[in-house]
Amino acid sequence: MKEKIRLDKEMETLLIPLYGRAQMYESGLFFDQFAVETVRKVDYDFEKLKISKKLQIFMAIRSSAIDHYVNEVISMKQNLNIISLGSGLDARYARVSGYKSWTDLDMPEVAKLRKLLLPEIEKHTTIASSVTEQAWSESLGIDGGEEVLVIAEGLFMYLTNEEVLELISRLTAKFKKLTILFDAYSSLTVKKIKNQPSLKKTGATIRWGIDDPYYIERMNGKLKYSKTIYLTDDSSIRKLNAYYRFMFRTVGKIKAAKEAHRILVFHTN
Repeated sequence: MKEKIRLDKEMETLLIPLYGRAQMYESGLFFDQFAVETVRKVDYDFEKLKISKKLQIFMAIRSSAIDHYVNEVISMKQNLNIISLGSGLDARYARVSGYKSWTDLDMPEVAKLRKLLLPEIEKHTTIASSVTEQAWSESLGIDGGEEVLVIAEGLFMYLTNEEVLELISRLTAKFKKLTILFDAYSSLTVKKIKNQPSLKKTGATIRWGIDDPYYIERMNGKLKYSKTIYLTDDSSIRKLNAYYRFMFRTVGKIKAAKEAHRILVFHTN
């Protein structure tokens, strides 16, 4: 029997990257068999979200780029603890290996679905909480001096500026050896994206974007801007057909388009 999906607004948006990863697995762009299995397990009409082929590709490329970075960090840092915020129905913890511990965090409704739909493996836990609550960080069981990588994929754009800064402040206060990775829209994208068909269907509100990564440094003296990962640079683009390869490479040559949605990395000083 399939699991009925009943999610609202921002929580429903987690189905967009899930579907994108599943569809692009079938196309050979991104290998996430867990996404394929999860889509098959749920009772949900994905057609109503109007997830275009372009958006499916974009979601898969975003996940691919983050996977590549996570694997790089794991190879460089021993005993790495990974915390994924707003994880949705992503099984990244099962796609990569070599970490000391992995904690996924999402709203209670989503955490319940994760338990029902995703595989259980060693060294992995899920916390049911909003990221804006303070209590969850106290239950991690990670020493403040350990190496920590925090991933926030598809999350910060749904928070307010104050919520983003407060969350980052709590993390830097707790962990001395911290790397934070998150994808972000530009301020122009935030203004325009409300008309994106899939988002309109969910009723989700986009609240936050950033143009200057050094803004985070200025707001939090413990963090240093490390790098920007552009989605138009991901190696998986080579697997696309000629039309989409041309499209993504063209976007990569236009600064405003390239900066519209990218991945930012920060680490503690």
